[in-house]
Amino acid sequence: MTIALAEAVVSNAERRALLLGETAATARMCDLTHSYSAVSGKVELVLEGEQEGPLNVARHLIGRGVKSFFARTFPSAFPKKRKHEPPEQGLAGSEYKEILEWFAGGHAVEVADDTPDAEFLKALDQVKGLRKIAVKYLKPANDAELAVAMELVLEGLHQHSILTRDRIDGRSVSYRDMFKSMFSNLGSDEA
Repeated sequence: MTIALAEAVVSNAERRALLLGETAATARMCDLTHSYSAVSGKVELVLEGEQEGPLNVARHLIGRGVKSFFARTFPSAFPKKRKHEPPEQGLAGSEYKEILEWFAGGHAVEVADDTPDAEFLKALDQVKGLRKIAVKYLKPANDAELAVAMELVLEGLHQHSILTRDRIDGRSVSYRDMFKSMFSNLGSDEA
């Protein structure tokens, strides 16, 4: 399964580089969406998985992998509270504070599969504090790797249910504040 998944991710990165005229192909988190068939074709589904559907099972497995990698590489998304810590600490006191405050301010960031590397980095660079966390824990060698590292932080926060990720179309996703998105539709229904 891992070979098929890697081939699907690399293939999509190469496709994007060719279409955009990029000199190098860099795999991104969004390329994982093109590997669902590689996963679902290799996993034997039990009854629950059959009812859920192979695509949802593949999404779940890939999400668990991202969450696991994020937990091993980055500081905890949910730091333990100390006895004498003020109540306003917690997530707001974590290393993700600047990122979370940016999203809590009503901002969102949209990244697309077909975005050139420079524009991809520029879009992610809007998120305050994101570059700092990515550089500190992943030490990317160039701008393309930096953009992937930044996208990984957002996806990791999504997998820990701190940010929400919405699929805009087949090629782009939007990351937003989880609570704002949950409560944005309250009161909008007409009775």
